[in-house]
Amino acid sequence: MSGAAVGGEARTPSLWRQPAFLRLFVPSVGVGLQQQMVVIALPLLVYQVSASHLQMNVVRALNYVPYLFLAFVIGALVDQSDKKRWLVGAAGLQSVSLVALAVLFGIGGGGSPLVYALVLALSVANYTYFNARSSAIKIALRPGDLGPAAAAFTSIGQAFQMLGPALAGVLLLFPSSSTALWAAAGVALVSLAALVSLDLDPGPAPAAEPLGARIAEGWRALRANRPMWHFTLVIMVTNCIETTIGITILQKAQALGLSPAGIGLLFSAGGGVGMAGSLLAPRLRPVLGLGRLAALSVAVTALATLAASQAGSAFTLGVALATSSFSIMVYSVLVSTLRQESTPVAVIGRVTGVTGSLYQLGAPAAVIGAGLLGEASGVGAVLLCTAAAGLFMAAVIMADPVLRRLR
Repeated sequence: MSGAAVGGEARTPSLWRQPAFLRLFVPSVGVGLQQQMVVIALPLLVYQVSASHLQMNVVRALNYVPYLFLAFVIGALVDQSDKKRWLVGAAGLQSVSLVALAVLFGIGGGGSPLVYALVLALSVANYTYFNARSSAIKIALRPGDLGPAAAAFTSIGQAFQMLGPALAGVLLLFPSSSTALWAAAGVALVSLAALVSLDLDPGPAPAAEPLGARIAEGWRALRANRPMWHFTLVIMVTNCIETTIGITILQKAQALGLSPAGIGLLFSAGGGVGMAGSLLAPRLRPVLGLGRLAALSVAVTALATLAASQAGSAFTLGVALATSSFSIMVYSVLVSTLRQESTPVAVIGRVTGVTGSLYQLGAPAAVIGAGLLGEASGVGAVLLCTAAAGLFMAAVIMADPVLRRLR
């Protein structure tokens, strides 16, 4: 069912009563859970083996490599192919990578270079899944449902930022260090099984074009969309800020002496507040407008990061994390909604690929740089620099008339 086919209906069912939406939402629940478990468990497992914040940050930085080198290609291929096949293939690669990581850590091979190769494969699978899902959503839903759908899918990540880290922290207390990875692999396999039975209309096959020409068409579509292009340039910086916040607050929690389970609970509380932000974003947008709300969200995140840099207790750090999680999720929903609403379905995979690559362009360097600065000057200095960058970017959004006037 395509959005265009039903957009003129006077009365339409609730988003949560539409089978097309539910067929995409349910498997994403499992993908979101396993991803959030791994986000916390894997860096901690690497740190247990290496005792190095730098190696911990290298593992996190590998998550962004597919965005830099493969997003353009993946987006072009997804646009030209059956979206269900890409969803199933991505979920299958997630499952294989997680099983292999669990086996490797289980036999004491956590220090092997193979860990980094598997993390990279898992990152490619994760990006491919979300790119294909973005295209599938555009096909399956009406234009008026794209905003609420973006909020719903963003809330999955937040729900499992609330549950996944806590579960990972508890699982890390088990005698086997690979328990958390085995649990994540099990969830990934369940998601794969759900996707195999997915019934998604592939739509008409696009005309065959050279891969380079398709990538170039996606680039031209993004440049022609002036608001999305301006926002993309801003997000290139704000994504560096957000990724640095996540890994650095994790290190701050370690410096305060929190146990793995305590760290998991801290991030779970932050994730719960963040989920509220993702659900409230569509209601807040009409009040302030997309541009002003985005600027406010970035500014609040920066102030929360400033508070985290001075936190001397788990409670203070938790309040700062919860505040930043709320504002980051409001911002994320706004970005996702703008891209879904303003991009034609024929090029959305490629535009998602191009923007995904540009969004993460500086993230690996930012995470590695944060690790180096943290080892030299402490995590407090990293958070102070991150807060200053956030306040600057909030001012940039308000100074840009294209972004400030977005409704």
